[in-house]
Amino acid sequence: MLRFDMRAPDIGAPPTQLYAAATEMCAWAEGHGCLAAVVCEHHGAEDGYLPSPMILASAMAARTERLALSLILILPFYEPVRLAEDMAVLDIISKGRVSYILALGYRPEEFEHFGVDIRKRGRVVDQKLDLLRGLLAGEVDLNGRHINVTPRPHSVGGPMLMWGGGTVAAARRAGRYGLGMLGNANVAGMKEAYEAACREHGHGSGPVFLPDRDTPSVCFGADAVEKA
Repeated sequence: MLRFDMRAPDIGAPPTQLYAAATEMCAWAEGHGCLAAVVCEHHGAEDGYLPSPMILASAMAARTERLALSLILILPFYEPVRLAEDMAVLDIISKGRVSYILALGYRPEEFEHFGVDIRKRGRVVDQKLDLLRGLLAGEVDLNGRHINVTPRPHSVGGPMLMWGGGTVAAARRAGRYGLGMLGNANVAGMKEAYEAACREHGHGSGPVFLPDRDTPSVCFGADAVEKA
């Protein structure tokens, strides 16, 4: 698996080379045993953290034929109608190879960046996710508005959506939504909270991926370990 966040120090290669290399890496990796690429999102970062995963994923999808693409999106920062349209187009370009891990967000500076009240983020994602799922599945009537996303996604019902996070509260939210859960941490009780929320809200349990608590999630390699 590959993971791209496009962060780089000022002394590194320029962004044009880094972004070109990312698509080249995906094309090469597809023929050398790589199963998926994960594309992440953050905003306003001094190290150039990728702010637009869907655009980079579109370039990756165009350069590959089989590689699965998993995008992490911070849902409060998206307008759901336009997001559904973009998801539908990317689903067509990739022929159904793109899935999404939706997240609540946690950096106050990012909420300020978008003018979103961080204190209301839970209510915001509840509303946006409900509308997004409806739009991907078909037409929606909302407060007198008739919304019809075209073209329809390649995947019936739209691409696969999961919920991401590293807290028990995130696990409960995933269960309440009836989505699978992808953890970026494994806090005690997450799996149990997810399953309980699924039962409470009438959903069957979806896939749950939690990292082993004894396994590092980030590894650093160096030629000279002592110097590093």
